[in-house]
Amino acid sequence: MLQLVSQKDIEARLIANSINSLGNLALHGKLTGSFDAKDLKPLLERLVTLKDIDPQAIANILTSLGNLAINGKLTGSFEAKDLSLLLQPFSTFAAKDIQPRQLGNSLNGIGKLAIKGRLIGQLPAETIDMLLNLLLSSPLLSSMDISNAVNNLGRLFKAGSLRTLSEGRSTRS
Repeated sequence: MLQLVSQKDIEARLIANSINSLGNLALHGKLTGSFDAKDLKPLLERLVTLKDIDPQAIANILTSLGNLAINGKLTGSFEAKDLSLLLQPFSTFAAKDIQPRQLGNSLNGIGKLAIKGRLIGQLPAETIDMLLNLLLSSPLLSSMDISNAVNNLGRLFKAGSLRTLSEGRSTRS
């Protein structure tokens, strides 16, 4: 069956696939040189304006950015508030429509950025709360998903990149 795809959907897929390819090249040691976060920011900003981004695309992008950071192929930093905007489309999906692994991979990528010092500021607690609520509401949730989420939240906590809901300030002492 032929399915019409919007121009925005094509553009979102191209951006997501491009960033994903860079992350995969870095992960497998096939990328020489590095990318500056400021050069990738316009792509992320454009994605945010496109709306209706597929959850798997978001997870792939954040995982790939984390892979670039972990493998020393990313210079500069991303603002936590910008990555938080990239996560917002998750809130438009029902928990049954999102794989727990997509949420976990998103947190994993952000955690890698934070540990490598490539994340400026703190993720709003509301964003983390939204992700955790989706995760815990998923009918496909496994103990491995919970373990991965806790591990990745630990990375963010250790890097000082979390804000508490009640206090609205850093959890780092």
